[in-house]
Amino acid sequence: MYDRRNQAGWTLWETIVGLSLMSLALIVFGGVFTSTETLVRDGRAKHRAEEMLRRNLEALANVLRDADAETLSGFDSTGKSLSPTFAKVTDVDEIGVVYGPNEQLRWSASPGSIPGVASPGKVVLAKSGLERVIADRVPAGAFSVQWNDGTLVVEVSTYYVVDNHTEVVRGRTAIAVRN
Repeated sequence: MYDRRNQAGWTLWETIVGLSLMSLALIVFGGVFTSTETLVRDGRAKHRAEEMLRRNLEALANVLRDADAETLSGFDSTGKSLSPTFAKVTDVDEIGVVYGPNEQLRWSASPGSIPGVASPGKVVLAKSGLERVIADRVPAGAFSVQWNDGTLVVEVSTYYVVDNHTEVVRGRTAIAVRN
């Protein structure tokens, strides 16, 4: 007579059920892995964008900190400017205050295209015919300076791209103008 207990191996149904359960586990694990990878990528892009924003705000504040309040210009009736002009005090003599050349902060377009950013650019400092990049990775329309009772409030947005994912963050800082 035939005795199943002495047989080694699995039946067809046991094999099908086992393979189905393993396939389901792989699908679930793959989905979790993909979600985690996307989350890590998005987090990395946001972290880099915030880091760039902090550097940009600090650099802009350093430039504007030495601006003389009497020389500030380029502000509209609400006190807002997209390209403020100013001069710094370089010396004080018996005649009075000596100013350096006029300087202007303004947005400038960058070549190329960035996914998720209509017009990539940077904020430059124009002085004596030369331009120096102060804040990089700034989209068009994302830089402004507000003049309010002796304080300049700088607002800027910064973008960063990781694996074709663009993260844009916005921040502001206030600078008490000296002099």
